[in-house]
Amino acid sequence: MLSRFEPLYEKASGLLDRAVMILGVSCVGIFIFYYGFPLEPRIYEMLGYALYGIALVFILQEFLRFLFCPQIKLHFRSRRMEILFVVLLFMTLFSEEIISYFLPNQLTQLDVRNIAIAYLALTQTLIFSAQMVRSLRGSEVLSHYEMTPSRLMVVSFATPILLGAALLKLPNATVNGIGWLDALFTSTSAVCVTGLVVLDTQKDFTPMGQTLIAMLFQIGGLGIMTITMSFGFLFSRGLAMKERILFSELLAEERLGKVGNILFQVTFYTLIAEGVGATLLYISRGGSLTHFDFHLFLSAAFHSISAFCNAGFSLFSQSLYAETVRANEMYSIVIMGLIVAGGIGYPVFYNLLGVLKDKLTKTRNSRTLVKIQTKMVLWTTFVLLFLGTSLVFLMESRSSFQGLSVLEQIRQSAFISVTSRTAGFNLWPTESLSFETCFVVIFLMWIGGSPMSTAGGIKTLTVAVAWLNLTATLKGAQRIVVFGREITRASLHKAFAIIFGSILILILVSGALILLEPSKSRLDLIFEVVSAFGTVGLSRGVTADLSSWGKFLIISMMFVGRLGFLTVLNSFYSRYREPHYKLLKENINVS
Repeated sequence: MLSRFEPLYEKASGLLDRAVMILGVSCVGIFIFYYGFPLEPRIYEMLGYALYGIALVFILQEFLRFLFCPQIKLHFRSRRMEILFVVLLFMTLFSEEIISYFLPNQLTQLDVRNIAIAYLALTQTLIFSAQMVRSLRGSEVLSHYEMTPSRLMVVSFATPILLGAALLKLPNATVNGIGWLDALFTSTSAVCVTGLVVLDTQKDFTPMGQTLIAMLFQIGGLGIMTITMSFGFLFSRGLAMKERILFSELLAEERLGKVGNILFQVTFYTLIAEGVGATLLYISRGGSLTHFDFHLFLSAAFHSISAFCNAGFSLFSQSLYAETVRANEMYSIVIMGLIVAGGIGYPVFYNLLGVLKDKLTKTRNSRTLVKIQTKMVLWTTFVLLFLGTSLVFLMESRSSFQGLSVLEQIRQSAFISVTSRTAGFNLWPTESLSFETCFVVIFLMWIGGSPMSTAGGIKTLTVAVAWLNLTATLKGAQRIVVFGREITRASLHKAFAIIFGSILILILVSGALILLEPSKSRLDLIFEVVSAFGTVGLSRGVTADLSSWGKFLIISMMFVGRLGFLTVLNSFYSRYREPHYKLLKENINVS
């Protein structure tokens, strides 16, 4: 009996999906005008009625789906999020007293209708983007352009940067307006999770502008393709084979069947970590769970997302050196934890989670092992954090840290060591650091975090492989062995290409910036370039005073640093196909 309705249900669902997508994209345009421009009350009222109408249509289409669905349980399981928001919309449209009864008093100020419609706009826009990517990849017009992973990465970061700059130009995003160059700089800094700023995030941006910046560095931390395809995987019945192959290369995952799950897990891990971090930051500043302070929680959420994404943006003008959080030990510890969690990378987290799950469940048939990459990442991270903390403590204890207690000096040293690994928060003025400490910070910024993480830099494993090769060469060994495994020559070649290329580009850009900014300290300019390349965001106070060409150089460095200069260069080349023949080998004396 039910099977007779399935073709009708499939046809109706397809039509309703298109209708909902049109509604979602329309919501985006309405929201831009509603929140982005100062409009007359009459226009606000008309846009409000438009949102009201969209809400009604959304409720109606979900009701029609329910009427035609052949299996009610399956329908509720597959569309539980949409049904939840339909219930919220229905209650807010027809009985707001019910919402005020269930929500805490502090949350009754929220317009739940707008939140639900914003969810509709966001999800449908992302689904639309995912389908656009699919159609473009199969388009005959673009068929002669080979969409390699490198090109896809460049496009997926350049697109939100340009869109973000346009949105930051909206009149209601800033207090006193913003120029196109500064908007592009801010958008690039956010999407590339850098944190270098030319305007004060707290004073020069409105709550709307601050929300846009938070969305941009959330997109930059996850990657727009990860977000888009995660929604496509959840709401559009999986990924096509071409997409699985493409993402398997990006994620370094050989099992194509696991690609969709990994994309979802990456998103889930990020949101859970940021949620826990926001709660802890909220509590550390005296926030109560019984008497909820919504504005304080928003500030905590902003800093939690910024810390986990290693973005370095802050709603305090002096970053974490502000008086309200400077002496808050728990606040700084949570921030450091979020930075490290975001910087170790998703593969490490899920490998350790799998090992822990096997031990707790005592699984006999399948046993998850700690991967070599996980061990190398953890060891390298620990060594760098320990060395960085020790060196900063030894040098600054006789300099700017004089007068602080030993425990406070250790806390400040540890925070500088952690934040230099691409986070960019200030718990101590960077301008006051000694000449020697600046070089330690520059070295840490150059290394950055781990592969497949929210951090930048040349990555910890690159340095680890290079170090292992150095020790093997000194010993006269022909193979590089670590934890009982041999490192491949391909990994070695890539590591040295990254190191050489990064040093070369840093020298060239630093030299160019010194020529463009002759009145500024050379150390400050080199510090700025390395900070941009490592997507760190630490600065010695020269960012806002750079010339237009200087800002363009920093913008390019942030973009190249986030994607990796090899990725950017590879985007200009087609795939190299190895010839089927071999040439004679010759040894070259490079000693």
